[in-house]
Amino acid sequence: MHMHMYYINIFILFLLFYYVSSDSEVWPLKTSAAVYYQTDSVGGCNLLSQPCLPLSDVWGLDIFTNTTANNPNTNTPTSKFALVATVNGVDVVDLTQSTPVHSGFLRSCLSEDRYLLSYYSADYSNQALYSVTDVSPLCQCMSPNLNCSLQLKIQSTSGVINIPSVWIPISAPLGEHALSARAMLVTTDTCSPYSLTESNIVVVQRSSNCSIAAQIIAAQNSFAAGIVIVNYRNDVIFSKRSLLIDPVLQGINITIPALFVSSSNISLLQYPNVLTFDASNLVPSQLYSKPSGLTVIDLRPLATGKAPVLLSHITDWFNFSSRMSISPPDPFAYIVGVDRLQGGMVILSLTDPYNPTLVGQWSEAALTDVTVITCPNSAKLAFCVATDSNQVFVIDVTDPTAPITAFKWSTPFSPHSSAPDPTCAFLYVVYEGRSMPSDVFTLPSYTHIPSSNTTINITDSPTINPSRSQFYTPSNLSPLPQEIITYGQYLYIADSGLSVFSLENPQTPNIVARTGSYASTTFVATSGIYARSARNVYLVDNNRGLFVLEYEDEVIEQVNLVATSLKATVAAALLAIIMLTAFWVMFVLFRIEHWTK
Repeated sequence: MHMHMYYINIFILFLLFYYVSSDSEVWPLKTSAAVYYQTDSVGGCNLLSQPCLPLSDVWGLDIFTNTTANNPNTNTPTSKFALVATVNGVDVVDLTQSTPVHSGFLRSCLSEDRYLLSYYSADYSNQALYSVTDVSPLCQCMSPNLNCSLQLKIQSTSGVINIPSVWIPISAPLGEHALSARAMLVTTDTCSPYSLTESNIVVVQRSSNCSIAAQIIAAQNSFAAGIVIVNYRNDVIFSKRSLLIDPVLQGINITIPALFVSSSNISLLQYPNVLTFDASNLVPSQLYSKPSGLTVIDLRPLATGKAPVLLSHITDWFNFSSRMSISPPDPFAYIVGVDRLQGGMVILSLTDPYNPTLVGQWSEAALTDVTVITCPNSAKLAFCVATDSNQVFVIDVTDPTAPITAFKWSTPFSPHSSAPDPTCAFLYVVYEGRSMPSDVFTLPSYTHIPSSNTTINITDSPTINPSRSQFYTPSNLSPLPQEIITYGQYLYIADSGLSVFSLENPQTPNIVARTGSYASTTFVATSGIYARSARNVYLVDNNRGLFVLEYEDEVIEQVNLVATSLKATVAAALLAIIMLTAFWVMFVLFRIEHWTK
């Protein structure tokens, strides 16, 4: 009997451990407000005058708050603005009221503002916004006059008409003479060379069995004179993020002239109509401009109810870059993926935020993401990933004039982005591709050594092999993760929606909130997150717009509190059972001992 009670107690203790260690319930996040953007094909969005949906692009988001407490020199009431990078500019959304309101729009060239962050000085007297882009074709043209728009001439039995088109920079140059040939619209799903009656200009479009890339190859093997690619959208801007790095066109050597046109003109692009590519028919277009480098915008007018003002495009240090990190009021900007450093990093001083200056640079690898924080020991570290080389770099930027690699290591997959916990002891990494696991790396301690300290000789290699564990694997319906950030004791991951994790135990993040199931079409490709508020989380969805999600620290704390209280209640009950059982066993043993005497 005694042994039986022993095993029963062990079983009860196991149940106690299970209940105490089990995960808490995941609660959904609810949309409390939204701002929807239009596309050209739905609603007639005007790329020259209003914010439009990105064309399958990652776009940026920042929340800028201006309050009387922060700005004692004005009588400005509390105000909050969402700064959203759309495909054709920066949209300013007033979030002061419960219903968001468009309050300004700064138009730019297409895909120019793909990532943006704001800065303010400690007294809020200086307020600026910076944006960068990592794509070139929609901002840079191959023509010396930087005019990408080409009028495609179509001659039919009913007359001559000119339609807008976009020249493909990676195709063969047109030369001094115009190219004219009859159109041959591909209407079959064959990927084999086409039977051309003459040297036609072949018109290709999306096909169920034959990709655009295969159709281009088939057209060239058929000795076509040129190619017209019909966009599946009702505009002339092809919906891939870059015509130069478009996966559809990667690895294809386009040896004949080629251009894009709108799907609305498909009826004109058929035999026997004659199509003419004429280099002299390039026309100016406000949709395009030179590479912008770093865009600087003055946010001070927001305090008086006016729209922000574009100050400058600075190309002194780079034309294109991937990401940046700014943590106001720390007066520095850390920009990675810059083209003139083979993807390295430049560090800019924002002491004069309207005229940044270069103070440092780092060029050991091509970086694609960066997050800079000040650690508890006062060391300032830049946590970066290098997607193409499968590496993570932790760079000491405590002295911005002399950045140095503190740690680096290889990852099992191509990292997309990363976020450190507030203690700098753990780094959370998400990877490229669907259903890729998210990892947490445990980092060794690090202390900044001033470069002026000549008595210390650093001999240790920065290469480390930190312990790694998986903490989250999204559904196979989830797209490429676009963003991961930490704020306070929470971690946020955006993919097909938003997942929130508690960092109460930073080595094993526990999911506590979610926007919805992966099967839901609510969020198709979340690409920007902002979480610096105790009330809300903000995110952008590539297919619809800006969303304000209800998220109060008290709610999640209540979730954790309810789960913890429930576990505590169960644990207390089990403990009471164990104690009563132990008392009963002792009583029985006492009685047996008494009877045997």
